[in-house]
Amino acid sequence: MRTSPSFALFYIIVVTVTVQFLAPVEFAKYDRVLVLEGEVWRLVTGVWVHLTWAHLFMNLLGLALVLALFRKNVRPLAVLAIEVANAILRQYSRSP
Repeated sequence: MRTSPSFALFYIIVVTVTVQFLAPVEFAKYDRVLVLEGEVWRLVTGVWVHLTWAHLFMNLLGLALVLALFRKNVRPLAVLAIEVANAILRQYSRSP
């Protein structure tokens, strides 16, 4: 059974709003030294911490637009996997 893109968007929104609202920025932001010390969750949460709610809203709006434009060609689980892989690669590739 194939999941709809709106289902994937819903879960991405839930995760990002939860991280933004509940997780203190210091707990979730990317810090290479702390990642190397074992706080590996920062590889993913670092890209989901936004400076402002407006920043978060604009990013989610852009994601919704992309999913709406390509809804016939998008596989939601692939979007989630790409999002997590992108987060990890982008954070880990930063210079120390």
